[in-house]
Amino acid sequence: MTTQLRRILTALAMLAGLLALSPATAALASNPGKTFTFHNQVDTFTDVVPCTTIPVTVTTVSNGVEHFQITTMPGGSVRAQGTFTQTGTFQAVRLDGSGITYSGHFTAWDGFTATNPVFGPDGEIVSADTFVDTSTFNIHGTGSDGSVISEHANSHIGMNPVGHTSEFFKDSCAA
Repeated sequence: MTTQLRRILTALAMLAGLLALSPATAALASNPGKTFTFHNQVDTFTDVVPCTTIPVTVTTVSNGVEHFQITTMPGGSVRAQGTFTQTGTFQAVRLDGSGITYSGHFTAWDGFTATNPVFGPDGEIVSADTFVDTSTFNIHGTGSDGSVISEHANSHIGMNPVGHTSEFFKDSCAA
């Protein structure tokens, strides 16, 4: 699995985690919208420098907002929609403490729509009649030696009522 895909899946996991922290799905259905925000959230994790295989410890400080809504449509079907946006700064230090360190900024965005979703025990969508998800991830950083890293990733997945899936993942990277 590519680092970029892991990042996108991490954003989706964060979205699912925030949903799990929210009131039960039935409560969301009776309240058509919930918004969650975070400010100056600090996260530290191990990854690689974008466009390379250099392992680093990354520390981010970010702000974000998630909005989730369940709506009953006029024909009786249920539609779940959500968006997630996160922006912040990062510092990346090689695991062995040597070499170039990087710092910069990043932005992640994800949006989805699901028709007649079925929710799992932790509030995550486990199936739906239709499902569409689109996400972007951008990062720009400068190395302690003046070098530049830049990455832009887009992904999209769609599933129709008969289970046919279309998807793409496009990554543009420069190091």
